[in-house]
Amino acid sequence: MSKEDEEMSRTALSAFRAKEEEIEKKKMEITERFQAQLGLGRVEEETKRLALIREELEGLADPMRKEVAWVRKKMILSTKS
Repeated sequence: MSKEDEEMSRTALSAFRAKEEEIEKKKMEITERFQAQLGLGRVEEETKRLALIREELEGLADPMRKEVAWVRKKMILSTKS
């Protein structure tokens, strides 16, 4: 092989390696973005779940408040009489 051929081979190999590195970087970027999106999806799901739990707890608390108010009213009425 002549020096010119060797130089062309080295240049081609360098270009190939640079392209491989670029492809690897792109793959990592895409993977990171995908993982971030998955994380956001989980956060949104958990936020919705917590909102549902809060609504259920408030729904349970409201009747209890009414019941407690009713019992207090009865106690006050019975102590007044």
